[in-house]
Amino acid sequence: MDLRLVDAIGPFFCGVKRRRLNWSKIPFHDLPVGEASEEYWEKARGKADEFAVNIMTAGFNAVTLDDVAHLTDHEWYEEEVRERIQFFAEQFHFIIAGLCQRGLRVFVTSDVVTMTGAVSKRIGGSRRKQREFYFEILHLFFARFPQVEGVILRVGESDGLDVHDQLRSELHLRTAKEANKFLKELLPLMERAGKTVILRTWTVGAYRLGDLIWHRGTLGKVLEGVSSERFIVSMKPGDSDFFQYLSLNKAFFRYEGKKLLELQARPEYEGAGELPTFLGFQYERYAEDLRGVENLVGVSVWCQTGGWHRFRRLSFLGEGSPWVENNARVALGIFSQGKSLKECVPKELVFFEGLDRVIREIFYIREFAAQKWFFRRVRIPPLLHVYWDTVFMIAPVRKLMRFFVMDHEGAIREGETAMKVMPWMLGLVDELPYPREDVEFLESTLEMILLARRYFFESYNEKLIEEIKEAKKRYKKRWPKGGHARFRIRTDFQPFHLKRRALRWGTAVMLRRQRGYRFVDYVFGLTMLGFCYRLFRRARPEALPKFVRESAMGVDALFK
Repeated sequence: MDLRLVDAIGPFFCGVKRRRLNWSKIPFHDLPVGEASEEYWEKARGKADEFAVNIMTAGFNAVTLDDVAHLTDHEWYEEEVRERIQFFAEQFHFIIAGLCQRGLRVFVTSDVVTMTGAVSKRIGGSRRKQREFYFEILHLFFARFPQVEGVILRVGESDGLDVHDQLRSELHLRTAKEANKFLKELLPLMERAGKTVILRTWTVGAYRLGDLIWHRGTLGKVLEGVSSERFIVSMKPGDSDFFQYLSLNKAFFRYEGKKLLELQARPEYEGAGELPTFLGFQYERYAEDLRGVENLVGVSVWCQTGGWHRFRRLSFLGEGSPWVENNARVALGIFSQGKSLKECVPKELVFFEGLDRVIREIFYIREFAAQKWFFRRVRIPPLLHVYWDTVFMIAPVRKLMRFFVMDHEGAIREGETAMKVMPWMLGLVDELPYPREDVEFLESTLEMILLARRYFFESYNEKLIEEIKEAKKRYKKRWPKGGHARFRIRTDFQPFHLKRRALRWGTAVMLRRQRGYRFVDYVFGLTMLGFCYRLFRRARPEALPKFVRESAMGVDALFK
């Protein structure tokens, strides 16, 4: 594989003080500007160089940075925005030059499309003018940064609701036809400039383009007639986000052009490098499934990007995260060097087998994770009760788990059986070059997740509720703020009044096991349900939990 790409956003999170961070891109709205910021940017340049040395030693040859909009000035922007962009562009000029001098290829991400209030007012809602503005921004960007090799387009997700920046991205492309036309207009411009376009198929279910990641018809329509040596399609291995228990996305076999495999070395739903994790077995399964795929030109490994959480270890910087960095090296060993898993980690393989088991059998409830469900245009994640940095022990999740999981006793037993390997692993880690405290943190966290499983599947009783409350206190005391970043344990044991019959009806109408859409999906799920949701949202905005309303793009994206 020629392209071995890794995200280089870590150096820019140094010094950002907020407790819970959005790791989807560089937090530009938190970065200092002006003369007083020189110390920060001097450190950032040093950190970027340290990162470059470390990732090149690991075997990477290219990096991705954020983002075109925040580095490209335009006369239509507000004066304050222009001043910040000009400052950022100057600072990134030195950082990008340093990366290139190290011999790294540089790509920069770009949401389609990003604007400010002034630009939106000037364009007046014209979608054609939005595209023209975006193409002009790209032209200006490459004039300012000619050494950048290309852009990585995100068309299926925009900025999260927590991004309070005058420059905000929004979903411009809403149908496969629009996306196809956009690419056919964009690629000739990039070819003339000698630049590469990497299109990510990742989507969050919004609009008719929202099933691009898994729907063969949508992908086919987007890429129909699109052909260029300067064009690469970048895909996650599954038909949802970076979760376990997902089979390989068959789009790797259906699209014949150049393809890039996206992997995550810092699993955002399994501790994000704060917990010891090992993804080598997952990588090995994907590598086997990918045999015979043509034009797989590289791998893109996310070592810092992804998730909304408080876990702050910066990979390939300082003490870093040995777990993330090991995953990244193993990914390259398997996909770039053709090594077996045993060749990648000959001494630690038995220990990593234990890590893989406790994550797959305790984090995930196997019976639920193995089920395939689709809601509107998204695949339901195989992990619902642990999300980013939060373990949910709440009545609505209990109701759902008891509905979808039939073997309650078996689910409890499987988790408790897997937990028995932890004492052995704690003994084994002392013989390996990994921090024992991390394994102790894993053990404490798994104990809380097992309590959540008991809450879901045992008969409700006050004794268990008190046990959970006491365990939560011990967990918070054992892992205090300011030390090892811990999971948030969300508890709410108030009864959730929803009858099983209503769940059966709702599941039959709104969820489906098949990928393709049924007649009821076209009539109700994709049409009437979105309309009803918007009415409900306006009438009772407070009815949805804050977490659901404000995480990522918010639940609204599911109903667009």
